[in-house]
Amino acid sequence: MLSTVSECMTPDHEVLTDDGWKAIGEVQLSDFVAQWTSATGRLSFDRPSAVICKDHVGKMLHFTSLDLRVDQMVTPMHRMPVVTRQVTHKFEDCAMAYMVNYNTFNGFPVAGRLIIPEELMHEEAQLLYPHVNPHGSYVPGHLIKRTEEDYSGTVHCLTVKTGYFLVRRNNIVSITGNCLRT
Repeated sequence: MLSTVSECMTPDHEVLTDDGWKAIGEVQLSDFVAQWTSATGRLSFDRPSAVICKDHVGKMLHFTSLDLRVDQMVTPMHRMPVVTRQVTHKFEDCAMAYMVNYNTFNGFPVAGRLIIPEELMHEEAQLLYPHVNPHGSYVPGHLIKRTEEDYSGTVHCLTVKTGYFLVRRNNIVSITGNCLRT
């Protein structure tokens, strides 16, 4: 049985696949999902190595931004990306959600430069991925707030090679961290 640290998201998140957006709870190991590479800011498609679904009772952390470009509801141990030098858009690290302190010196990645392998390209590709910024995009950390909410229900996550994948919640697209397996 796959064991994980409690680092997941509520089921109202969607994941971008090569067939469009899919509820995170419906993603399977055979799907190609959009993963983000921190060093380059690029999005590419690959199959997840793990798909997680489990029950969670306790606190959830809700990350939102004042400019309506971030909306994620995650467990306290979920991995969140942190861009620490916004001038150069250099990605430094990720942090557990409960430890993240977004501020004027860092930011939150919400898009990337999309690379679609030829074997995944089809006629509707441009219609499926119009929101992806060709130059990458970050929300300044001082615009992001974190609140706590009680939650009881299922939570979901993925593990992808790059450590980060593209999610959408309430039609707001952003990058999130992998699930860690133990």
